[in-house]
Amino acid sequence: MSVVAGKGGGVVYLPAGTYRVSALTIPNKVSVAGDGRSSSWLKGKITAGSDLTVSNLKLGVAGKSFTVANGAHDSAFESCEFTGGGDQGTSDPAVVIFYPKRYGHDFSFRDCVIDANAGNGNGVTVWDYGRATAHFENIVFDHCHFLGSPCMNLEVQQGDDGQPIVTGFKNINVYDSVFEASGSEQVSYGGKFLSAGGDFASGWCTVQGCTFKGSGANSLYPWGQGIEMGNVTHMVFSGNTVLRGRGAMLNHDSWPGKPGYDVITNNTFDATRGTVAAASDAIGLFFEGDGNTFSGNTVITNTGGGPVLFVTRANGNVFENNSITDTRGADTAHECIYAKQTSCNNHFTGNRLSTAKKYGCVTIVDNSNDNWLTSNTFLMPSSLPIAVGAGLRVNLDGNIFAP
Repeated sequence: MSVVAGKGGGVVYLPAGTYRVSALTIPNKVSVAGDGRSSSWLKGKITAGSDLTVSNLKLGVAGKSFTVANGAHDSAFESCEFTGGGDQGTSDPAVVIFYPKRYGHDFSFRDCVIDANAGNGNGVTVWDYGRATAHFENIVFDHCHFLGSPCMNLEVQQGDDGQPIVTGFKNINVYDSVFEASGSEQVSYGGKFLSAGGDFASGWCTVQGCTFKGSGANSLYPWGQGIEMGNVTHMVFSGNTVLRGRGAMLNHDSWPGKPGYDVITNNTFDATRGTVAAASDAIGLFFEGDGNTFSGNTVITNTGGGPVLFVTRANGNVFENNSITDTRGADTAHECIYAKQTSCNNHFTGNRLSTAKKYGCVTIVDNSNDNWLTSNTFLMPSSLPIAVGAGLRVNLDGNIFAP
């Protein structure tokens, strides 16, 4: 590799075999190709530089993380398998990690396998600290397979070390990938606020066409949500299938007061399927935050102990053309939508809502004023499909009530 780097770059070929190294940095402009990820294994602590392609290899070793060099950019990983990782709290807590207080941009992982972490950590971790020298953007996972790590399969987080936050992670995108059941959350995007102006610093990420097979399988961690988005903006979550987890299948948890502009559309959230049992108090979906769109989704549940869609501290959102169903019997069924804690000016339009709950298919309480229920279809046995707290204003128009 050093010889090829000295000549300005090129390709190093690794025939079938296991190449043991304690630590190795793949130099800039040096591409590495193997005979297939089941045949050629570069085994050790591996770091990749810039302007290179790594293909048809297995990379990594138990207890160590694969990573990219500080300042690296424009590197691609194709048909690779990443293995290893270690425990949370160590210097190698993920199978693949973009380390805190480093920077880089434009990395692609296509047709890759992310093995389950050999310790108790994540599959992939991306850390961003909101300044030019501690910032990551434009990372793509396309047609990848995450094999179900003991903690999260993918964690993208913004840290705060007391220095001004002037930017945040952007375009950390996932397409057409499969995520086996994870120990904690499946995917978590967590942002911060810009130091000047107070807007969300991170976001602009897309997750599309993926399958998530459950979350919260590891009792070591108290969290079990499927998809988590907190304090991020302009997110797109589209065309995915999310199966039952220990907690909510979706945890949209953004601080109210700033519009998020997130779009969650054409997904299937199915709590009737999955290998992870739901907690007895689990809800279907949790939604907090302002100015977002939740449309064209199918949500179905037969488990847990709460409403299908729980809306709290949420204002000015649009929930339209969704199918929301609780298949449990009358004694155990819950609300399709439960809005509380000053959730105001939300528009619930064109939804199909089905539950055997005896009253309150939609329940609005706790200072949640001026919400709109328009052209929804209520499928329930009761003549009391809507329950509204005393003195609250709700706007009703064109709804259909059918047993």
